[in-house]
Amino acid sequence: MEFIDLIEKHKSNAANIAVIVISLIVANRIYGMQNANTAVINGKIKTESSRNAILADISRAEKQMGAIKKLVNKKDMNSIVGNLQTIARDNSITIVSLKPQSEKPLADYTRYPYNFSITGTYHKIGKFISKLESSPDIYMIENINFRTSTDTKDKDKKDLLQVDVSISTLKIKD
Repeated sequence: MEFIDLIEKHKSNAANIAVIVISLIVANRIYGMQNANTAVINGKIKTESSRNAILADISRAEKQMGAIKKLVNKKDMNSIVGNLQTIARDNSITIVSLKPQSEKPLADYTRYPYNFSITGTYHKIGKFISKLESSPDIYMIENINFRTSTDTKDKDKKDLLQVDVSISTLKIKD
């Protein structure tokens, strides 16, 4: 009888304990589901952050390309010959011949090639080539051929070199 009295006495406590245990089980399951949802959301945040970083890189690259395009396209195609003559004159180089070639349109830009022959000393030709490559008009040397001057009887022309140069410059299409 004591056992039955004990059960009767703590009957309400047992019901309370059962409700608490069931509540803890439900709360644990809700917590587990929320943790899973949080992990999914964190994965999505990481993916979106990665995409945002890639988009920022693309935006920077587009801005750089725009700046390069402005730099490359700012030249006046009609003044190229004059610019080449100025660079040659400033470096004591004689232009023997200068032949613009036909422009070559490509997918994203148009190439404007030029062939010319110059004479000068080795060091003056080196300075000329250096100035040509560092020009803001952006020239690309495609071919260069050195040979000694054919007029070796004249002492002043003995140290001169004759150089055939092929260059091109570009204009980026819009």
